[in-house]
Amino acid sequence: MLEITQGVPQGSSLGPLLFALYVTDLLKASAFNSPLFSDDTVLSISSGNCIELQKLVNTELQKVDEWMRFNKLPLNYSKTSYMFIGPRGKRLHDFTVKINDNTISQTSSTKYLGVYIDDKLTWSDDIANLEKTISRSVEIFYRLRRYLNERALKSLYFSIVYSHLQDAIGAWGGVGKTSLRRLNVLHNNKSHDL
Repeated sequence: MLEITQGVPQGSSLGPLLFALYVTDLLKASAFNSPLFSDDTVLSISSGNCIELQKLVNTELQKVDEWMRFNKLPLNYSKTSYMFIGPRGKRLHDFTVKINDNTISQTSSTKYLGVYIDDKLTWSDDIANLEKTISRSVEIFYRLRRYLNERALKSLYFSIVYSHLQDAIGAWGGVGKTSLRRLNVLHNNKSHDL
């Protein structure tokens, strides 16, 4: 599977509306699967053959580029990347993705809708990020517990820590027990500090 991420300028108040108006018919412009959310787009496509996949990706990206030009949406090639998600141990050799003679860079991890996804679906980057979030919250809770009652601390916990834990929990089926154990120990230690 190959995923390509594209978005509109961050912080634009009209971004989500313009995105919705423009991008709705992108789904019909190419063979990519295109889950759309707010102002983020991921294009994904799969094939059992790497050579066929490369041809398919480059052909379909040309269609997407033509659609974007027609709709007067500039594509920032330097912010566009692709990620190959495949069986562990399988490597792509000489896999090149281009749009209008611009070579698109490959990435091994990307952040999509607040969740870090890596090319082996180990979720290690996402879990590392959660560990940092939980660790940073410890100091906040430690300082605030002198000033806030238990109910206010729990409310703060659910907004700062628990919400992050729930973001990608459904996708963590392939996460190694060691990573989950580390996260669980950290979470339990910090939540007992309340």
